[in-house]
Amino acid sequence: MNMEKEKNNNLLYYINRYINYCQTTSWLENEIYKFEWSNWLNNNVNFDTQNAEEILELLKDSQDQQFTHSKGVQFIKAGAREKLSKYIGFEDVHILKKYEITKTLDKQDFESRNTSFPIASCYLATFFPDNWFPVSTTDFVVSIWYLFKKEISKNGLSFIYEANVYFSIIKKKLINNNEFKDLLTKQLDNNKLSKTDWNWAVQDFLLYIHRIEIPEFYKDLLKTYAFKDVDYYFSFLRTLITNNNIQYATQKCNYTITATGVHFTIGQLYSWNLYKSKNKKFGIISLNKINATSEQYQKTDNEPFYTYYKQQPLFSIEDRKSINEGVRFQLERTTKTGFRRHNNDELEKYIFGIDSLENYPNSIKGTTIMNHIPLNQILYGPPGTGKTYQTINKAIEIANPSFNLLQDRKIIKKEYDRLVDQGQIVFTTFHQSMSYEDFVEGIKPVLNENNDSDIIYNITSGLFKTSCAFAAYNSYKLIPKKISPQKYTFDDLHEKFVEYYHKSNPKPIFKTITGRDVEIFNINKNQSIRARAKGSTYTDVAPLTKENLQKLYDTFDDISKIKTLKDIKDAVGVSPRITEFYAVFMGIKEFENNEFRPHENDEIKDLDIRLEESEIIKKFEAGVFDKAIKDLGKTAKPIILIIDEINRGNVSAIFGE
Repeated sequence: MNMEKEKNNNLLYYINRYINYCQTTSWLENEIYKFEWSNWLNNNVNFDTQNAEEILELLKDSQDQQFTHSKGVQFIKAGAREKLSKYIGFEDVHILKKYEITKTLDKQDFESRNTSFPIASCYLATFFPDNWFPVSTTDFVVSIWYLFKKEISKNGLSFIYEANVYFSIIKKKLINNNEFKDLLTKQLDNNKLSKTDWNWAVQDFLLYIHRIEIPEFYKDLLKTYAFKDVDYYFSFLRTLITNNNIQYATQKCNYTITATGVHFTIGQLYSWNLYKSKNKKFGIISLNKINATSEQYQKTDNEPFYTYYKQQPLFSIEDRKSINEGVRFQLERTTKTGFRRHNNDELEKYIFGIDSLENYPNSIKGTTIMNHIPLNQILYGPPGTGKTYQTINKAIEIANPSFNLLQDRKIIKKEYDRLVDQGQIVFTTFHQSMSYEDFVEGIKPVLNENNDSDIIYNITSGLFKTSCAFAAYNSYKLIPKKISPQKYTFDDLHEKFVEYYHKSNPKPIFKTITGRDVEIFNINKNQSIRARAKGSTYTDVAPLTKENLQKLYDTFDDISKIKTLKDIKDAVGVSPRITEFYAVFMGIKEFENNEFRPHENDEIKDLDIRLEESEIIKKFEAGVFDKAIKDLGKTAKPIILIIDEINRGNVSAIFGE
């Protein structure tokens, strides 16, 4: 059985998280005392030259030494078998001496020990690192289960022996991780790490898993329920959620842990439960009876069924079909569960793999239930707890959900940099001098293009508004792929139409919806068209902007679909010149159908090529992207804006009063 291969991805993922945590917090510094303790013993104890009495005194002296942030090692003293005053004695030294000579120990050798088995392993691992690991607490039973889904013995010498197998797998991975090797070397201020150092590194990793990664409610469940039953319950629950597209934080469902069990409720009905009772262990909803014991919730034709099981159920294909139908039936008729106020939020986050500041495991990343990502998230905590550092994984998870975050940190950082270069991730840091003009928009001085000595004042978009514009543009870019086979954009068409107008002699005449003639008399530098009734000398007319003409183009693929001028007004969003809008738009469509030859002398454009920033913002302000946002926004690439040190800025000045 190749356990290392079986759980490699999961283990690598948590090792990377452990490294990140050590780099961004004081965790490793606070735990370094145990490394120092073991090295002190190795430097002072010599089994060849010292007798048992001398060795015992040194073992006791080790608890009087001042290590980093600790005098001695408290958990060593606390591991006394009977009396705290006698946490180590000659009997324990004899165990060490015997192993030093024979390299074997059996259960009888430990009968008269003063230490617990976990603490005995700490001494053995310190002096004989090739064969022992510091399995310092029975809490590691849970850590090993969490990482490998393997249940080991919970006490005695068997616990130590079985844990050593998994310690060995972890040790190999840590040794092969150069990033962690550099980190530990720097922390220990030792250029050459010993075997003992690596053993304690494994202990530290498993301690991190238990204290930081595993939710408290999960540890409590494992005290009451069989490990495999807990794992089976959550595994099948995630399957139900994925198969039925249940969203995180939906008001239809409720997740709770009570004195009687663990419950998943849809509406008012228990739908998948793990029970504490000896007579029933699991319970499941279904649309039809799935065995002879299935009973309807209420004795009516329109009610689903519920079935109890005394052990882990083996559902057939037909059973699973009926179960999913039962779940969907209950979801469809439920608006909101009355039990939502009792929801266990930590439990729900764990089930959905929401990786919050509390470090819940991302165990089901990549499934449909991860598609629900809050639009706004705040990572908060004391300095040095990894808020800024963790944004890399969080941003990638949103921007590129298919990316494998279990990879080496350098690969993850490379993907983050790629997304930043593409503009999909934007990073800023708030500070006291940042203003609304920097973040949203404001008037800023720029040099006049025609006269470098003149300064003009333009309204300039800030970081937030620009990010919004690009997010909207990502939605808009999906439109040609959905509804248009042409390999050109409206910008191409409009540009060629303007060229066609300038070259034409005589100038083209356009018809209104009632058949009157309209002529173009001016096209400004922004390519906005000014049109009027043929023969009119009136010049003070509102321009037909390219952006508003684009709205018409995106709304109507054929001029015949415009029945009244109200259709024009609704599409454009303005009232003036709607008659001229119709006439010029019809002229553009006729030009497109009869005269336009896209890319006749050019290579076909890639429609994903980004417009100039100023052009995107102009279209965004004009509302060109509004319909695309509404129709396609949820499927478009998001823009992730990361604000570091948000509390350092003057929020009212930055966001506006």
